[in-house]
Amino acid sequence: PEAAERAFYNAFEDADLEGMMTVWARQAGIECIHPFGERLQGTASIRKSWQQLFRNGKQLHFRLDQISSSSDARLCIHVLHENITAAGNTQHRVIATNVYRRDTSGWHMILHHASPAPERDNNTAKNPENEPALH
Repeated sequence: PEAAERAFYNAFEDADLEGMMTVWARQAGIECIHPFGERLQGTASIRKSWQQLFRNGKQLHFRLDQISSSSDARLCIHVLHENITAAGNTQHRVIATNVYRRDTSGWHMILHHASPAPERDNNTAKNPENEPALH
């Protein structure tokens, strides 16, 4: 799954549609949700979305952090932060869930779901004492 994830982000940075689609499983039930986007199901709609994203060529650079992983012999779930630098040095922070399934040809993505991360507050981040109580 780690190699599939590297291939995913390499294709993303390179705006490489064919490279991106080799990461995805070739089976029913694959899904992709881009930030603020609709739920896309199936190879055709997912391919079309990447084609639209890549139409302007290489524009993004990713630095990944806070990666957590859970897996068994056939399924792997990665939850991570994508720290994205876009053209013009615009910074974006996204939380992504990437799910991979292993088949006879290796590990392939079956789900990519990304959404904007909340603004960081360094005074309250990672300090549960500062979180409001739930009633």
